[in-house]
Amino acid sequence: NDSNKPDLNKPDEPVVVKEIEVNKTDDVSRFEIVNAEEKFVLKVEFVANSWFELKLDGVQQATPKPDVYDSGTNLEIEIDPTKCNEISMRFGYFAGNKLFVSDKEVEFDASIATKPGVQTITLVLGGENNE
Repeated sequence: NDSNKPDLNKPDEPVVVKEIEVNKTDDVSRFEIVNAEEKFVLKVEFVANSWFELKLDGVQQATPKPDVYDSGTNLEIEIDPTKCNEISMRFGYFAGNKLFVSDKEVEFDASIATKPGVQTITLVLGGENNE
């Protein structure tokens, strides 16, 4: 029976892979992540010594533990978008620290990018970007 054999003359439909994106919101400390369908890595690069705490959906995480992280330290945190809607990171000293979502740097507004004090950054996992 030839009906179950693939038609080799018919081109396959292209697979559309939507890249994960981080979009700014009206709040300079809040961002929306779109197209996060699979696990991704959230990376924090500490440019300055800073206390750091991670909450997922409002629940403080034991890993990475809330602690002071030295300048030059990098944290890589695997995020499963099927188990989390909101990521909240509190920095005791924010000035110059960097954040990456799947190797894409989050662009902070100039008003907070070098802020020397406490700063909370929130990432909300949204839907798809239809642009």
